[in-house]
Amino acid sequence: HPLNPSRGSDGAGKSFAVTPDELVQSDPDVIIVCCCGLNLAAVRHEAASLQEKEWWPSLRAVQAGRVALVDGDAMFNRPGPRLVDALEWLCSVLTEQPGCTPPVFPVAWLQPGEKAAPLTK
Repeated sequence: HPLNPSRGSDGAGKSFAVTPDELVQSDPDVIIVCCCGLNLAAVRHEAASLQEKEWWPSLRAVQAGRVALVDGDAMFNRPGPRLVDALEWLCSVLTEQPGCTPPVFPVAWLQPGEKAAPLTK
């Protein structure tokens, strides 16, 4: 990602908070919301707060329906075999090859104008 570029064989730098101005300026093609320690319902809640921001609808990914909400707790934030599924899913999204997506992957795609209301039980 241009906000955290690769450093060659050392990989990318440590994670850091991205300001709204930086996000708007980078205008990403895809946004993946996978908060550390949060399940999909909690990620939906966080995405709903993002949608309240004045700048959110201006983003290219939002306008194109390319915002993915992922159960970060289950898929990205713990070491184990699910990380392979997460990598395969990321590859399928970034290369636009849906046939590579793992069969049951906890993701919800926000369509333009859709509200990210938390899941009900």
